[in-house]
Amino acid sequence: MSRECSKRCVSKAIGLIILLLVASASAFILLSKTGENDFDIVCSSFKELSKEGNVDALSHDEKVAYITQKLDHKLTKDDNAYAAWMATSFAYEGQRYMLFKMAADSTGYESWSCDEMRDLIEPYSE
Repeated sequence: MSRECSKRCVSKAIGLIILLLVASASAFILLSKTGENDFDIVCSSFKELSKEGNVDALSHDEKVAYITQKLDHKLTKDDNAYAAWMATSFAYEGQRYMLFKMAADSTGYESWSCDEMRDLIEPYSE
């Protein structure tokens, strides 16, 4: 009887360990998906830029250089937001933010927005 109990106890322990591993993996996947995505990283770079004291004196090219330098350290060239930034940063004024937002939408971030980006990249748009 004690051998039977040992086998059942070991089976239950193994089952519990497997259940904990599955729960841990599921929690990890869920947490990684709720983390900051690459489009949010672009937005946080604009938030950093907006806190610079002389941001209004910067030209468009200087703002682009600032953001690109930040993104070079935070993203890879394969990230969707990096590619979207490179493609839209020199688009016609009034279209930059809209094009970047469309890129976010097309990669599954339909609710993504960034007021700081819109204000700094399109200072005269609504």
